[in-house]
Amino acid sequence: MSELCLTLLVVVLCYNGSSSESLDEQLGILFNRSDLHCPKEFESQDYLNKMRFENSLECCTCKAQPLWTVEGNLNGKLNFTNVGHLNVFFVIHDIELKTIDHDAYFNYLIYTYGNLTAFPISVCNFNITVYIDLSFNHITDIRNISCLSILDTLLLAGNKIQSLIADKFHGMKHLRRVDVSFNQITKLEPKFFLHMAGSMFNFDISYNNMTEIDVTNIVWTRQKYFCIVNFSHNALNEITNPSNFSFQQELKFGCGGYLDFTYNNFSHFFNFEKIGFNDLRLFGKLVFYSFDFRHNNWLCDCKFYPFVSQATIGAIILHASHVNLKCNSPSQFKNKLIRGFLNQPDLLICNISMSARCPQKCRCFCQPSQNKTIINCRSNLASKKFPLVLPEYENLVLDFSKNLFSDLDNQFKSAKNYTFRIKKINLAENNFDSISDFFVSQLKSTTIINIKRNPITSIDRSLRNCQED
Repeated sequence: MSELCLTLLVVVLCYNGSSSESLDEQLGILFNRSDLHCPKEFESQDYLNKMRFENSLECCTCKAQPLWTVEGNLNGKLNFTNVGHLNVFFVIHDIELKTIDHDAYFNYLIYTYGNLTAFPISVCNFNITVYIDLSFNHITDIRNISCLSILDTLLLAGNKIQSLIADKFHGMKHLRRVDVSFNQITKLEPKFFLHMAGSMFNFDISYNNMTEIDVTNIVWTRQKYFCIVNFSHNALNEITNPSNFSFQQELKFGCGGYLDFTYNNFSHFFNFEKIGFNDLRLFGKLVFYSFDFRHNNWLCDCKFYPFVSQATIGAIILHASHVNLKCNSPSQFKNKLIRGFLNQPDLLICNISMSARCPQKCRCFCQPSQNKTIINCRSNLASKKFPLVLPEYENLVLDFSKNLFSDLDNQFKSAKNYTFRIKKINLAENNFDSISDFFVSQLKSTTIINIKRNPITSIDRSLRNCQED
């Protein structure tokens, strides 16, 4: 019931626009800016369905444009009657900017495929700049540009930027679009988006070199909507939480947006407790976030079980309309839809190797759906002796049948370091003729003992009245 209430609460929070306010007015209230325009057609349910938006505000977050870009039917082109061009001049040790259109209300700067190695120092002299495109230069760092208080678009794709610090764009409430794709970024500092309080709708950090992402960089607490954050085509393999960030009931994460994690190196799904979900029901707070983890190297083994065993979380992530996560390995599951394991959790196992103490010629695997570890040595113990060690797991299920064991007491004396972890043991079709009280004492934690088809002539009285399985 609490999960249902939590989800309903999020729905209420995401549909609280007033019917008496226009979309432009609602955007102005949400993002504290009055220069965004959202066409009336965005109110049409047919249009929303066609474009796959949940509601008009979500649509406007992705499709609205500042008034100075409007030309004709809102095609996003710069309106040159309002926006004037800045020219770039190279001088000794620096770059000089000069305005060409002195009567323009705003400035724009476009200098692509050049040799710029740094942001122009003089850019702050032109604080009415709304659009900057310095793509495909050699810029290594974004200097303090908070002086550009009305900057809307910053395009820096194809440069040599290596990291982004958390407060780089703080206070820039008009900054709506940032593109730092095709750089050399290895690190996005934690809490980069967490406290973003503006109108950052589109952030593209694809085609970089990141290997991990902090959990505080996939949620927002102060900006109610965003459109897309693109993390695709990196080398991401882990979501980290070094600061022990915790999702709390009182925290609000707004209505979210689309986070693109496609074409990375994720293989195992996440330990939700480690990334801050001490109460898994709080995942309902992110019900309107859209996480896309397709086209990764998903290994469908036992480490996936905690995820598919949580029906609510699985439904939120796996049943999204665009999500068709598929296994990449093991080979028998390649291209299998991961959502299929919601009804087949027993298939999610992890094989255990000899280096992890699986006896030679035996098959060992853990099966978390049944809370057991299976050691199958049926007919395969060449030494005809119990293994001295077994994998360091609880709830062992041992199949030692058909191995010609003849003296159980000696066998169990050599196995004292794991007998207390045995839950089930199959000793059928061996060659022992007696069951002693010592044998019984070694299996106090065992619930099922199979000793069928052995030439038993003597059995301890404690086992005589046991029920056959």
